[in-house]
Amino acid sequence: MHMPRPNAYRYKYVCFACKFYTYNTGNIKRHLGMHLGEKPFTCNMYQVCMYCTRVIPADPVQLTNHCKNCQSMPRENSFDYRFMCYTCRYFTYHAANIKKHIYKHLDEKPHKCNICPYSATEFKCLRVHKSKYHVYQTCQYCKLQYASDTNKLIEHCKTCSSMPRQNAFDYSKFMCFKCPFVTFINSNMRRHINKHIGEKPYKCTLCKYSAIENKCLKLHMLSHHSKKLN
Repeated sequence: MHMPRPNAYRYKYVCFACKFYTYNTGNIKRHLGMHLGEKPFTCNMYQVCMYCTRVIPADPVQLTNHCKNCQSMPRENSFDYRFMCYTCRYFTYHAANIKKHIYKHLDEKPHKCNICPYSATEFKCLRVHKSKYHVYQTCQYCKLQYASDTNKLIEHCKTCSSMPRQNAFDYSKFMCFKCPFVTFINSNMRRHINKHIGEKPYKCTLCKYSAIENKCLKLHMLSHHSKKLN
């Protein structure tokens, strides 16, 4: 396959994997190294754009601006490709998404736990960490405390010996540790406990919305993202 070279001077080197081109040998070498995952320079103070080969300070704000404004990036359309990553093929419309993505490249974890040394790239990961390790739920029957882990709480709702189970039939029930709710179905208990602990496991892939139940996520997708899904 022949590479398209509209101009013999500017298109002396054309990338085999994307639309990047340059006249300079050093530029194409740096660019190809990014495709191949090579990192010849270990300095963590700067990043190099794989499209324009510009050296940029390793600052999330400056990198985000570059991902939006770099004229060498092949943007197929202005909506989906509003922000294009400077070092891989990731793209998004949302500034918050590109910032989170850039943190992964920089290996930065800006969201710090104020109780232990844990830190996370995304705030939702910190929230999950705190809900599991630093927030405890107290059973109203046995008074034992459990970390806000859905699976462990479901198990307790099935096996707690202090819950008022009057016959063998009652032992097949899940009884809520916090309120009078009772069910025989594991998934019902899971949804119910998630309401108590504020867990929202169903995440929208197009925005920051999350939901306790899948049906709520489906309604959100239909009402807010139906045009993108068509």
